[in-house]
This record gives sequence, C-alpha cells and structure tokens, in this order.
Amino acid sequence: MIPYFPQPVWHIGRFEIHAFGIAAAVALNAGYFLTAYLAGRARLKESLALSLLLLMVIAGVAGGHAAFMFQHPEAAARWLRIWDGQSATGVAVSLLFAAFAVFGFLGRNVADPWAYLNLYGFVVVVMWTCVRAGCALAHDHPGRLTSSQLGVRFPSGTRFDLGLLEFLAALLICALFVILKQRGFTRFLALSLIAIGATRLALDPLAIHVTEPRWMRVAAAAVYVGLCIGGLALFKIPRRNHGTVGMMVKAR
Repeated sequence: MIPYFPQPVWHIGRFEIHAFGIAAAVALNAGYFLTAYLAGRARLKESLALSLLLLMVIAGVAGGHAAFMFQHPEAAARWLRIWDGQSATGVAVSLLFAAFAVFGFLGRNVADPWAYLNLYGFVVVVMWTCVRAGCALAHDHPGRLTSSQLGVRFPSGTRFDLGLLEFLAALLICALFVILKQRGFTRFLALSLIAIGATRLALDPLAIHVTEPRWMRVAAAAVYVGLCIGGLALFKIPRRNHGTVGMMVKAR
C-alpha cells in the first residue's frame, strides 16, 4: 500500500504556497507554451490560438468554481477564493460551452477551425495531467476504504486516492497522445473527450458521495457519458485536405 504524505507547503513571509498551486501554475504555463509551439509548427495564428486558450481556461475555472459554490452553499462566503473549490463537472460543462463558442468564432474567421480544436485537444490532456499531479499531492479527493495495493494510508484509514489514480491514468493517456502525435495522428479533440470522460466514469464508483444528492451524481455521469459519445461522433467527421488539416484540439 502507498504511504500517506501531507501536501508540501512553503511559507514566504505571510504567504503560503501549496504544492497544488504550483501544479496549477505549471499546467497553465505548459498550456501556454505548448499551444504557442504547436501553433507555430502548424502555421496557425499563434496570437489567436493563445487568446482563445486563455478564454477557455477562464471559462473552465469560473464554471468549475460556480458549480462548487452551488454544491457547497456553506462556502458562499469564500466565493472570491476561486482557487479554493472546483467542481470537475462544472469545469467540463463550462469548457464545452466555451469550445462551442470558439468553434463558432473560428468557423467564421479561419479556413480550418478543426486545426485549432485538435491542437487544444492535445494541450488539454497535458494540462489535465499537471493539475491531477497537484491533486495527488494535496490528497483532496479521498475515495472509498480499500485493501488494494493502490490504496493510500490516509489518517482515517487506507483509501483510494482518486487524485492519484486520475493522475496515473492521465499520465498514461498523455504518453499515448505523444506517441500517436509522433506517428501522424491528428484527431486529438475526439480522443481527448473519450479519454477524459471514460477516466472519470471509471473512477466514479470509487468515490465517496457524502454531500452530493443523487441527481447531481447522475448529472455528472451524464456529462462524462456525453463526452465519450461526442468523441466517438467526432471521429466520423471527415478530415479536410489542406495544410493545417488535422490538429483536432491539441496538436499535429
């Protein structure tokens, strides 16, 4: 079984820096620089790709925090602490709406909107991996009690650490994406939807649902089933045959 280590915290004067905060910062920087690099290689408009990425990140973070406030009304007094409480389902829904808006904008302003979307598909998996590394360090997603070798020895007993499990899954998926990219695969938007949705569905039975009502759990499951179905549907969209073809949300 895996030993439990408290989240690393560093103090600089009156400020506290948590390991999760560092992981989130790494995710944002990785997304920025990777988007710039991939956009340059694919001869896309770098400034446009970065601006749209920023808008989607803002939408995801704001939506995730709003969903958390809805789930935990007792935390309403801390509504300005946007980093203190995020709902993965809220993030996913907000990102989807933002992606639809981005696609509509790109469809009117660039020759191949799918090239940008496929770029983002690759980038989001890298960012997801970085964020979940922070969750693994913070132990902020404890799961059910277990005797499995994958269990973590929490002070309250040996449990699944869903942050750790999702980080390991994301790391494997990220490695797969890199291999596929090197072999010329382009449909990363579709694949990222399936990968993220399937991972969340697989981990849900291991979670502890103490405060969430049943309808909210069903809604969350519906979101991730929808991601998988949407990803499968996107594979049926034919690729276009010009220079920037392929980068379905994250890279070529």
